[in-house]
Amino acid sequence: MELSGVLNLKIEKNKMYFLSPYGLGDTMILCGFKSDLEKKYNCKIHFLIKDSHKIIMDMYGIKDFSIIDMKNLDLFLLGDATPEPCIGKIYIAHPEFHKELLYLFDEINTSVTGNKTQFIEWYKKFLMLSKKTKIKLPVWYPKLSEKAQKKIEKIAPVSNIVVLIPEANSINIRNKEIWKNIIKSNKRFKTVTVVNNKKNKIFGIKNLNFDLYDTVAIMLTCHSVYSIRNGLCDLVASKISNMTVLYANSFFKDVYTLKPFNNNIVEWVVEDKKKYDKKIKFKIFGILTILKIVKIDNNLKLYLFDILPLIKIQKKG
Repeated sequence: MELSGVLNLKIEKNKMYFLSPYGLGDTMILCGFKSDLEKKYNCKIHFLIKDSHKIIMDMYGIKDFSIIDMKNLDLFLLGDATPEPCIGKIYIAHPEFHKELLYLFDEINTSVTGNKTQFIEWYKKFLMLSKKTKIKLPVWYPKLSEKAQKKIEKIAPVSNIVVLIPEANSINIRNKEIWKNIIKSNKRFKTVTVVNNKKNKIFGIKNLNFDLYDTVAIMLTCHSVYSIRNGLCDLVASKISNMTVLYANSFFKDVYTLKPFNNNIVEWVVEDKKKYDKKIKFKIFGILTILKIVKIDNNLKLYLFDILPLIKIQKKG
């Protein structure tokens, strides 16, 4: 399949086209290595991005990009069509879409056993860059818009604002009590959320519902930020002065740590493996639980009516 036809793009034969299919953090890493990739391949790189990622192009001062709609693209098929970067072709810039590179996921998964391959190092290997290659940082950061400033002024001075960001596309923290505890520990300040939280609404907390530009701006100017690990953290990591990042478990922390950007960032592991063990419930009419099976590490527990423990089974090994 010829991707340029699908996207209605005019392909220049002296450029490489890197399509970034995933999150803000992935696109930022690609931008951070753009000059090194251009030196490696001796040609200019043109990025194909989602509309929401334009802020990253602005932060890096990159003009060579196009915004595309990826919803109806078969990225796996397109990845097969261009298995490696090639001048005059569009390359899906993530190993998931290249069969010959799927082994890289095994390498990152071994982090839990002690190898601790960090995400940036993993990307270097995928992009075939030297381990010594240093990621470039943004050259510009947005300032609060006049509209955003007026919203904040109605609540408190920006220096007295604590920002909570309880949502991410790839990681979910089930322990909702953590946000209540953070609010209690910051009673002297005004606590707000700034993005439209669909899954993790915190009742009683004002949601400013900022766009990405104002979200990054307030993260860099407010008193402090508490955020689940997501792409926004990548955007501000090197410049922010007071941020606490929450990880679902120690594996995610080992892989996605922000310490290489900023050693002052505080990182919490909120839940670990046993919190993620599955609960299987059998219900009558979807209302009354008559039997629940809970797996915690290698132990199984059976509960009758979700209350009475029937049996505990310990698995060997």
